[in-house]
Amino acid sequence: MDFTPSEIVIIESDGGANQSDSENEEPVAADAPAVPRLPEPGAKTNETTEKAEPPKSIIEKAADGLPPVEAVVTTATIAVVAATSALLAKPFADLLLKVIKPTVKKVVKKVSQLKGQPPKVESVRERVLAQRDRNRALMALRRALKP
Repeated sequence: MDFTPSEIVIIESDGGANQSDSENEEPVAADAPAVPRLPEPGAKTNETTEKAEPPKSIIEKAADGLPPVEAVVTTATIAVVAATSALLAKPFADLLLKVIKPTVKKVVKKVSQLKGQPPKVESVRERVLAQRDRNRALMALRRALKP
């Protein structure tokens, strides 16, 4: 929007009254609807109770807001299991990957040979590295399973 105060034209409809009359009168403020307000904490209301309860201490109020013990124990157990499995899953998954990957490569090679595709010729360096990966994976697996 382009706002220029000097170019504003004020249009008032005063129902046939002269402009000079409307300038002399003070504007009348419209009554705003009343906003409902909540009573302040601790304020007495019109309702009466037969038996007044003693005010609760801050500790009792905090204890009322806590979840039941069963929910806390269940949530804590789930959190412990999740954290433990996350810590143990990474090394275990790496170990399995090292053991399974060479086997999967061999299976893929055999399947491609059965389809009639020529096998990829690996260099001596690639074969040595593959054998080293296999040997290290087997050593890591033996160490992990050793009592």
